[in-house]
Amino acid sequence: HMRLFASCGSGVMDVMDARGAVVLHRSFTGNGSDQTQRFNMGDWKAGLYQVVLTAADGTRSTRRLVVSH
Repeated sequence: HMRLFASCGSGVMDVMDARGAVVLHRSFTGNGSDQTQRFNMGDWKAGLYQVVLTAADGTRSTRRLVVSH
């Protein structure tokens, strides 16, 4: 599970693998409270991924995500 905080509001979440390929693209809508995004990573290869949250106002936030099986 990935927790999105209220400061993100509405926007887009992209998850990219080590090559820079987008493995997940999802829009989200903020409602003034924290959000939880659920997605299955069972088919993803173990490794390091980048999660990029782009808010509706263009603000971007990047986090690392480590997948290990």
